[in-house]
Amino acid sequence: MKLLAFLETIKLREGFTDAAIQTAVPTAIETLRSDMMSGNDSGVAVELFRLHEYGDPHAEPDDNYEDMEYKYHEWLAEWCEARVYNAADDIMSGMQHNSHAHMEGIVIYRVITATEDFPSNITARGLGEYWSWEEGAAEAHWGGGSDQIMIDGEIKKMVEWLIVGLVDPKHVDWEHSLFQNAHPSFDHEKELYIPEGSPIELYKLVKGNGDEVDPQKYGGRQMLQAGIGEAVIKLRGFGPDSGGANHVAEFMADYEAGTTPNPLDDKARLYGNVKISLSPMSGGVRLSDINAAGARVGDGSKALKFLISLADKHDINIMGTAQAYSASPDEKEQESDRLLRWYHKHGVGNADNSGDEGYEMVYTPRGITESNLAHDARDSVLSGVADDETLFRCGACALMAWALHKELGWDIVGVVTRWDGSGRPTDLVHLWVEKGDKAIDVMGMTDASKMREHWLEESMHFGNDDSELHQFSPLEVKPFLTDERWGSRYGNPAAVLSRAHNVAQRIKSGMVGESNIASSARFARLSMLREARDRLSMADAISIVREIETGRGGIAELMEKKPALKEMSQAKLRGEYGDVVPLFRVISVPEGKEIRDEGIVSTSTDWNVAFHMGRNHAGVVMTRDSFLTMRTVLLRYDTPVEQCLADVGMLLEMVLESLGGHEKIGGQRIKGRRSGEGIEVSHVIQEGMKEDEVIADVSGIEPVVLDFDRKKELDMVRGMGAGEFDSPDEYMQQRDATKGTNEFFPPDEQEQIKSMYARRAPDVKRFLGMNEELYHSTEHDVDKFRPLSHFGTADAAAERAKDIAKFPTTVDGAPRTYKANMPLSNPVKMRDDGGEHVYAMQVGRGILKYYKRNPYDKPAFDLHEFKSMLHRWSSDGIRQHNEDQRV
Repeated sequence: MKLLAFLETIKLREGFTDAAIQTAVPTAIETLRSDMMSGNDSGVAVELFRLHEYGDPHAEPDDNYEDMEYKYHEWLAEWCEARVYNAADDIMSGMQHNSHAHMEGIVIYRVITATEDFPSNITARGLGEYWSWEEGAAEAHWGGGSDQIMIDGEIKKMVEWLIVGLVDPKHVDWEHSLFQNAHPSFDHEKELYIPEGSPIELYKLVKGNGDEVDPQKYGGRQMLQAGIGEAVIKLRGFGPDSGGANHVAEFMADYEAGTTPNPLDDKARLYGNVKISLSPMSGGVRLSDINAAGARVGDGSKALKFLISLADKHDINIMGTAQAYSASPDEKEQESDRLLRWYHKHGVGNADNSGDEGYEMVYTPRGITESNLAHDARDSVLSGVADDETLFRCGACALMAWALHKELGWDIVGVVTRWDGSGRPTDLVHLWVEKGDKAIDVMGMTDASKMREHWLEESMHFGNDDSELHQFSPLEVKPFLTDERWGSRYGNPAAVLSRAHNVAQRIKSGMVGESNIASSARFARLSMLREARDRLSMADAISIVREIETGRGGIAELMEKKPALKEMSQAKLRGEYGDVVPLFRVISVPEGKEIRDEGIVSTSTDWNVAFHMGRNHAGVVMTRDSFLTMRTVLLRYDTPVEQCLADVGMLLEMVLESLGGHEKIGGQRIKGRRSGEGIEVSHVIQEGMKEDEVIADVSGIEPVVLDFDRKKELDMVRGMGAGEFDSPDEYMQQRDATKGTNEFFPPDEQEQIKSMYARRAPDVKRFLGMNEELYHSTEHDVDKFRPLSHFGTADAAAERAKDIAKFPTTVDGAPRTYKANMPLSNPVKMRDDGGEHVYAMQVGRGILKYYKRNPYDKPAFDLHEFKSMLHRWSSDGIRQHNEDQRV
């Protein structure tokens, strides 16, 4: 064998024997073959086979199924064998190039991010499991999420270190390493897997600036594998280390508990008489089949509802393909359409129509933050803050256009992608109404020519080459109002109709004139996203995803290389927050030490994101010489927008544009740096969008500080900030209810809680900038509103208690209504419902509403989010005149 010839040319220790290679190669081949026959890789393998056999990855061969299957398996076996032997060839030749006769072992490389004094405590840190046999392929695999860290009260700079080591070949997991280098998704990594606990000889240390450090000063031999122990909290909430894998495991446990084994198919289970085939994957499960053949009518729906309830409970996605079993192409298409409508009826959306391949489906749990989920974001469409990808799939546009046509008589115009035999439109991208040079859709009024240009371009970008503009009659629109495919996307039909009526009334009364209901600035943003396809190469997009997954701090460097991206981020943040952006961050500070000036850091515009990071923070940290007691502090940096370097959410939108959207990304994966396992790109993007992350330079900014000095205060502090209670008595009532008892806390504990409340309320109010005066009432007549301090005086608390008794704030109870004098020229009303929040601002005789799903079915008032929304409304051209001061 060519492979074994290399063994004779390299000076290696005993232990790297022919037997080791001969054992590893066949196993790696079989592992690769099994992997390429399952999951997302199976589609890649089939396309490679068709390319090899027929010269076209999408060819439909004339061979019968049995012949084609035999050819495919024969080809796949040969392909996998060649890949593994080539990988072994590359590894061996690479090691031959890098090794020298005096070296006792294989030369391996690794790059990490750590403090500048990293070598001084390297023996306690360990070096990690994934290395490279080629220096140029080594990347930072672990380390802090920021380029600065606070230890012993000092800000320490994080830098990249190149570690060159020597390892005995017998400590390399050759099977895993050969598989990694043979797999087409990972072969560029050029990795060797060194299992945890294996000894590595430290050969060379090179700092990021090129300075070499003598490893002999730090022991230099036999470091054991371990994780880095730096005390860093990064605003990241996903990946294998965050518990996402546990959610899937918990789902599978409940799934198996609620189903029974299938005696005829060990890969499927039974829910009653319904056969279900599904498998776990990163971020969710893949539903391969749900077969109700032979079961009673309705049993299939019950089985799907069972799976959906588990997805909601465990906060994971269900992915699958709606493909019928019918043999003939015509029947198959009809049955697949019927199956698709059945999925839609139960809240499962389709990602893309893939013809004979079926329909890619996804169900997203109702408990996830709405920022990246279509079924929640469709409500946001009504406020004018939804993105173009949401509108591309939102049936609310059809209802809005139909209602505005009825109210105003304006023409209904849209982009059509498919027609039936009689020339009627059967599929569309977007609908709006036009009159003259003005157009109105669910997001507001803009220039008609811009509306047409944008949606034609967007439709073609998504592969609809036959897209055409069409003027609809009301009869042509009606099918889109009754068809389940569209009706299921309304979100809240009553809210759509109400918004259409209010907009129409404003236009009829002459209140709009030449000003926009919502400015056309959104098209500037949509154009910006389209430009991202030119600004971001595929390599840039994948690089950003990797940075999000690893949290190495490279996004700030990318902004310096691409200043246009930084300018876009700043423009977006200025549009949402003005010239000063409130940014939140959680850090750990040793007891008795001051908070030092920070530099470029990861922050969030959502204080809850930082807050929840602080909940899980360790109270004690081991340093090189001692143990430190740490206090966790939440920081608010009121940051000039010029010091904001990157809006990560905006970057991820650009990545989606660059990669062609969630549908085209499909199941593409990158290798997780924390676990070494494949992580779906779409999962990284979705999870990253939840965090509202902003990379900012906070140098010279004095933060507002909120201490988490006592763990038992965390729930109280969070509830104060969310507005869940207005007095210590109400707090105790809520806590008492969660215990399932009607008894109050013991008297001494009540006094402690009241004291804690009195001590922390001013801190929370100061930290969140809650200076606005709030009002409340149980009446919808705002003239009867009473003042109420958010944290309650004794009298106000007593009045509030009466309201609670009369109007319980439960999911099924009556809502409580607030009126807030915000720093705008008009009053604002906000109403809290359990499960869904409705913020409303009176504008003349119309009301604009913003819907937000509450994942915990509890009333909550996020003041910062509310103020941000009001600022967006204000900057979009909504101005209140003096004569409209009555609410």
